[in-house]
Amino acid sequence: MVGGDITGLDYDEMSERIKATTKFDFVHVHKKKDKGFGHIHFESWEESSRFYYSTKDKHFYYDGDKERGPIRFYGATYYNSTRKVVYKMDTETANTGTSTSVIEISDHNDINEYERSKKRKITENMRKSPESSESPVSVLYGLYEDNHTFNIVLHTPGIRNKADLLVSSVSDKLIIIEGNFSEKSVPGKPIKNFLPIGPFKAEVELPSGVKTISVKIKIEHGVSTVTLEKSKKVFEI
Repeated sequence: MVGGDITGLDYDEMSERIKATTKFDFVHVHKKKDKGFGHIHFESWEESSRFYYSTKDKHFYYDGDKERGPIRFYGATYYNSTRKVVYKMDTETANTGTSTSVIEISDHNDINEYERSKKRKITENMRKSPESSESPVSVLYGLYEDNHTFNIVLHTPGIRNKADLLVSSVSDKLIIIEGNFSEKSVPGKPIKNFLPIGPFKAEVELPSGVKTISVKIKIEHGVSTVTLEKSKKVFEI
């Protein structure tokens, strides 16, 4: 997260200032002009981790605006919660970093701790596997909507259980779906193999906000459907 004296700045202005003061690259910034905080989205866990450990507890000043106070950066919190995301970095990845800044979204509001720990274990295994040193494979998806929900449909061969998919949110309009394609054991010598292996990721930008605490996942015949309930619109007079 980014905070500090930033109220009145939109996401374009915020992006320019973060790049100028930190010299880090990132995908984009989600920030509303009237808010004093925003969210920064990175391309990989390694980049997110490097940024977090390089900027925490520091103040950054933008040379082009001497009148404003400092920009500060913070670790994220879980969506709709005060619980902070734990960023982990061991000695082997101290230079490159491995962040676990994942915001979990349950498929039921009353999901128990067993399901949470199971999702965390799957995520950690993905990041410790040899394949995870490479960028995740981008999977194709279809986005559909009705009056009350958005439905994201993905081809996910080999994924059989809901716990094998990790659905997270950068904001109520940007959803990330992650998992891991396992290598299928087939007798005989391989001649050609174009099947996806290793971690995959889909980043889905929605046209409007959703209730990110309400997610349903359905998996059938190698196709996964993620259903998210739309936020109710509030009209101000």
